[in-house]
Amino acid sequence: MTHPAERRSAIVRYLPGPATVWLAVLGTAAGWLVAVGGLVGTVALLPDLSWPGTIFPLLLCGSPPTAWWATRRVLTFRRVRHRVPDAVLAQRHHGDLSSIDLNGQRPLRPIGATVAEVAEHTDDLLTGLTTVPNVRIFRGFRPAGTTLPPTSHAVSAGRTLILVESVAWPPGWYRTGVDGRIHCDGQYIGQSVDPLLAAIRSVRATLPRRHQVSALVVVYPTGTARYALPAATSELAWTLAGDAPPYLRERLARDPVTVSRHAVATLRSGLVDQGVPA
Repeated sequence: MTHPAERRSAIVRYLPGPATVWLAVLGTAAGWLVAVGGLVGTVALLPDLSWPGTIFPLLLCGSPPTAWWATRRVLTFRRVRHRVPDAVLAQRHHGDLSSIDLNGQRPLRPIGATVAEVAEHTDDLLTGLTTVPNVRIFRGFRPAGTTLPPTSHAVSAGRTLILVESVAWPPGWYRTGVDGRIHCDGQYIGQSVDPLLAAIRSVRATLPRRHQVSALVVVYPTGTARYALPAATSELAWTLAGDAPPYLRERLARDPVTVSRHAVATLRSGLVDQGVPA
């Protein structure tokens, strides 16, 4: 069966592109011209200002903030295009798993398996998502400027970013408390989702508003009995390993033909293995 994303054109657009930057430049120039026109008109008509002439003070008051916002937007576009050229956007995989803590003290960690084992299994699962043309996979990600533990994987497609953490747990009825602690069959298991939620919010704060940031915890079964995973929220979802590829594919295929420079720049800045401050 062919997925919808695979039936579409494989041409991927990198955003913001040159056209977006030029439109922003033109908008900035227009905004400053209007602001200057408002200033000139106000000065010329100030001695005998009439009711129709109030348009110039209004322009003078409203245009500079708009022009300044547009200027900042242009500078942001130029900066991100410089940081993330097209050659970098073309890469499908970034980073490696060497930064993943192997001492077992991660806030989300396997039981009955090693961190390295489950991370490698998830790496194999995510590689299959590259049939979606604009999917980019990042390994060993920590939000820049934080001391949060690295998340084993992050995936982006268009303006969608999903942090992916992996665990291996025995069967049971899992729930998260209001404090982020995880319980199995009513017993606290010494793990928490709070750092992962903090990572989501840190990434979200660095991106333009239209980007969507969430996380997925992939659970590898270590037994054959029934699993009941915590309820999904707008920020965090849970799935057994076998259900992870279709879940991710559906989430990432909503916009299969664009790559966001902002998303790639943010995720690359947090790759611990590249020596970038994180």
